Order: sequence, then C-alpha cells, then structure tokens
Amino acid sequence: MKYVKTETVLDEIDWGNGRKFKCHSYWNDDTSFALDIGDGELTDKDDNPYFIHCEYNCDNGMWHHIFEIWFEDDDTCSIYDIPESDRNEYLSETEIEELRGIIYNLCKDKINL
Repeated sequence: MKYVKTETVLDEIDWGNGRKFKCHSYWNDDTSFALDIGDGELTDKDDNPYFIHCEYNCDNGMWHHIFEIWFEDDDTCSIYDIPESDRNEYLSETEIEELRGIIYNLCKDKINL
C-alpha cells in the first residue's frame, strides 16, 4: 500500500492489489490529523456505502491512532468494534499497520514528539 500525491484536490491510496481509492488528509487542529479514504467508492457485502476514517491524535502528550468506518447513514464505528471475523472486509491488520506508516509520514513534520 502507498500514498500517491496527485495534481487534484484528492490524493490516492494505492492498495497495491489493483485497487486505488481517493483520499483526503487534513488537520482538525494542532493535535489531530485525519485521513479519509474511499468516500463514495466503497461498499460492504450488503451494498452499504462507507469510507474509512483515520485519525492520529495527541491526548495528554501521547499520540494514538483511531480507525473508524463511517457509513452513509451517519452510523460510525471503530474498526475494533466490528467482530474480528468480519473486520477484514473493511480493514485487515496488515492494512491498518500500513496506514499507520502512511499517516505518520504525512504528518511527522508538524507533530512534536
């Protein structure tokens, strides 16, 4: 998986298996970086549209990741709230680890560790 900077407003995440999804990265504030992936492009096995929302937040001096699935009907859940047997439909552990690296590389110049 890799992050691809494009000439348009939205960049891409190349999943490396022929799948590429638009993504949008932004800072919510000085302590919260976000990356949204696949808005308008992803559907689950029940044809429910969703996108992947990732954050890298600082809480009391400690940086941590958040990975959520945001559904079109405004339902949101942490990837870890999805039963383990169904989680890979949205994000595998390998993909989560790769996204951690991409997120860190996108915001490392602006964070104070």
